[in-house]
Amino acid sequence: MFVMLQGVFLWLSKLERLKMFSLFKKKEKTNIVAPISGKLIELEKVKDPVFAKKMMSDGFVIVPNVQSSTFDVYAPTDGKVMSLPTTKHAIGLRNREGQEILIRIGIDTVDLKGKGFTSCINQGDCSSRRKIDFS
Repeated sequence: MFVMLQGVFLWLSKLERLKMFSLFKKKEKTNIVAPISGKLIELEKVKDPVFAKKMMSDGFVIVPNVQSSTFDVYAPTDGKVMSLPTTKHAIGLRNREGQEILIRIGIDTVDLKGKGFTSCINQGDCSSRRKIDFS
């Protein structure tokens, strides 16, 4: 599953989605919250065909409720940072239940090579829903 915030995506792999659905059968709850407030848009409406056709995975887009070009993104769940590319345009988390979640800012933001992105955490860090992931 993906979440895209004006280019921020959150996704779970197909295997992770199957695991997530099996979690619904368990009594323990998994809480995943939006990493930023904004308007929810279907992934199919993204202009990039790779994302619109769900070639990467299923997910959704969030257009942030912000008036400036800077905004903060928060971890959607407690977990461990599994990946943080040097471009800092995305972050991969694994929650306690083993679900892997990717948050990505933008479609072609990898081409920015990290310009304009800051990260408050590093790969291997534990992240809580209150901690800023990147801005």
